[in-house]
Amino acid sequence: MCEDINARIIIKQGSGVPTIPASTDHRNGDWLATDIYEGEMYMDNDTGLTYTSNGGVIQMADGSKQRLVFKANISQSGVAAPVVTIIENSLGITNVPSYLGVGSFQIAGFAGLLVNPCEISVTLATSGGTELFEAVAATSSILLLTSQSGGVAANGVIDGVGTTITVTCYY
Repeated sequence: MCEDINARIIIKQGSGVPTIPASTDHRNGDWLATDIYEGEMYMDNDTGLTYTSNGGVIQMADGSKQRLVFKANISQSGVAAPVVTIIENSLGITNVPSYLGVGSFQIAGFAGLLVNPCEISVTLATSGGTELFEAVAATSSILLLTSQSGGVAANGVIDGVGTTITVTCYY
């Protein structure tokens, strides 16, 4: 025979993705608001996603992998480094853009995160239809950006208004 059991589940809530605490002691005061201990649940108020901690690994409460995103509008002109306006940065990168040469730029600061399963996508707002903007992982910490116009490396192709770059990593 099955009995009814009355139980209460408390879900921690916060802004941003959860973190693993530095120690297992709930009372020592070194924990962050986003820390979740073994078996606890956490809801990110920004996205509505729920997470749990299992064996020191954070995973989505539905068992799927954690999804972290870097998304930004990007623009570039002349010989200047690209200007990156962050839309979302749950990856927590330190966005360090630089100019490498005509039609070649990079964003450093991914701190080894690009070795995980990551998807890199770009959206380019163009007027003529002959422009090309690409992004690839050059190393585990550097994203390489290239731009062309009419099949030739060119500066000023990346306009920032409708041009976005999105890096989504799964853990």
